[in-house]
Amino acid sequence: MKTQRIGITAIVIALAAIISTVTSKLSPMPKISKSFLSFGAKSFSDFPSDYQSAADWIWNNRIMNEDSCGVKSKRYNLIFDQIIANNGELNYVVRWQSTKTITYEQRESFKSFVEKGINKWTDFLIGFEGWPYQHIKVNIIGWAVIDKNSLIDIHNDEVIWTETEFDELSNTQQGVPSKLPVAPADLWTFNFFSDRNHIYNGQSFDEYLWCTQNYGDFGGCGGDWGQRLSDNYYLNAASGNGAPHIYWHELGHGFGQTDFYGEEGASDGFPPGGFPGGSSIMMAGSAADITDFDGWMLRYIWYHIKDNEGRFNL
Repeated sequence: MKTQRIGITAIVIALAAIISTVTSKLSPMPKISKSFLSFGAKSFSDFPSDYQSAADWIWNNRIMNEDSCGVKSKRYNLIFDQIIANNGELNYVVRWQSTKTITYEQRESFKSFVEKGINKWTDFLIGFEGWPYQHIKVNIIGWAVIDKNSLIDIHNDEVIWTETEFDELSNTQQGVPSKLPVAPADLWTFNFFSDRNHIYNGQSFDEYLWCTQNYGDFGGCGGDWGQRLSDNYYLNAASGNGAPHIYWHELGHGFGQTDFYGEEGASDGFPPGGFPGGSSIMMAGSAADITDFDGWMLRYIWYHIKDNEGRFNL
């Protein structure tokens, strides 16, 4: 995928109890202590020492090697960058790559679903090392669709685009529509993040909420361009009937977090000794919630990128 930054992650809820050979090496999943999450860490000096050794390993051996935070390439387009550039807000376009109909009420539920997911991550940052926001507002500025008739009860204030391009995934994955809806390229911040002086044309958007028919209900991918999951997944999760942690995992990639596919200490693996607390939402099948360690890893990333030259205007 041309715009994909982080590889595809398969997370199968029905098989969560089947432990892989990698996860079997981790300690049993305990109840996660909320002590470090709930009571506002203010500075990096508050970092728990056992958490920091694992975070150091991930930063040096995974994040820096893969440049998932854009430090080497100066690809300053993480969700951190997008939120700060937009003064505490995040703008989405829903990419409805589906022929299924969707009601106005269902469309409205997408906004609250995404906003809850974003803030589930950013709540860890409140009051920490100069993070300036208490709550992130999410806006859905429009819908890019294959067929406008799939949108039931269109309201006058809804912005809809119907331009499409060819999706190469349809050549290899049965049932994926060959048409890929797109919003105007000059509105997508992804196309201009390397130009710090770019003036956006009208209301811009930061990410695609990418909903693909027949994509697979338990697989997804995510990055600084958005999160791609199936249309069924988003419909179910936004209605409260699905498994939101798959979406939370993909959002984690937008903050620069990496997948953990390999063995302990491997170049694509997890920290020696495992994750503090026993699990991470960024390791498929390891956790069904964002863990305390995941929150500290998010704080770790913010601390290490917030002073990158020319990156943030705080």
